[in-house]
Amino acid sequence: DDIRRFRELYSALDERSAKELEEWFRLADRYEALALYYKYLAFHDSRLLDRALALMDRLIASAPDNVSFMIDKAAILAGLRRFQECRDVLLAALEKDPGNALVHRHLGAALMAMGKLDEAEARFRKAADMNPSDPYAWLGLGNIYKAKGDLARAEKAILRALEAAPNLPEANNNLAWLYATAKDPAYRKPALALKYARRANELTAYRNPDWLDTLAHAYAANGNFRLAVETEKKALELAPDREDLKAALERFRKQAGGK
Repeated sequence: DDIRRFRELYSALDERSAKELEEWFRLADRYEALALYYKYLAFHDSRLLDRALALMDRLIASAPDNVSFMIDKAAILAGLRRFQECRDVLLAALEKDPGNALVHRHLGAALMAMGKLDEAEARFRKAADMNPSDPYAWLGLGNIYKAKGDLARAEKAILRALEAAPNLPEANNNLAWLYATAKDPAYRKPALALKYARRANELTAYRNPDWLDTLAHAYAANGNFRLAVETEKKALELAPDREDLKAALERFRKQAGGK
C-alpha cells in the first residue's frame, strides 16, 4: 500500500501541495535506494540539477555497476553543460556494458557538444546500427551531417528518424528547419518546411520557443513575413532573453516592410 501511495504521489508531481510533498518524502525515506531514486527524479524534474546530481552520486555509490544510473548522471551533467565529465561517465559505462546502444547515443551527443564531430558521428552510427528503431540516434546523425554541410545525408537520417517515430516533435522540427533554411536549392523545400514545422508545434501545443522559431522561418521561406513576425513574437514570449530570436524577429520585420 505504501508503494502504491508512493507512486501515486510521484505521478501527481505538478499538483502536489507542500503537505503532500512532505508525506511523499516521509514515505520515500522508508525505502532507501528506491527513495533516493524518486527523490532524484523529483529534483531532476524540477530542474534542481545540482541536487539531483548529488543524489545520483549516492545511488551510484550504492550500485556501482548500474549502467542506467550512470546514464542518468551523464544526462544531468549534460544539463549542467559539463560535457567533458559527461563523456567520462559514459566511457566508464561502456567499460561495464560495451553493447549498450543508449550509452553510445548519449556519448555521441556529449562529443557533439564538445565539437568532436567525427567521434560523435561514430557513436551515433554505432547506436543506430545497434538499434535502428531509435529515432534519436538518427537525429544525432542528422545533426552531425548538417553541421558538416552534408545535406543529402542529413535529410536521409532525419527521414529515418521520422520513419521510426512519425509523431516525434524533434524529428518534424529538424526536417522543417533543414527545408526552411538550406542554402542549396535542392534541399530548400518551403511547402514541406511549413508542413513539418506545423506538425512539430501541434504536437507540443505551440509551447516550444525553438520550434516556434522554426515555424517562423518556414513562414518566411514561403514569403509570409507577417506570420513569420507573429510567430517569432510568440517564441520570444516564451524565451524573452534569447538574442537569436530577437535577431530573427528584427530580420522578419524588415522583410515584412518594417511592420
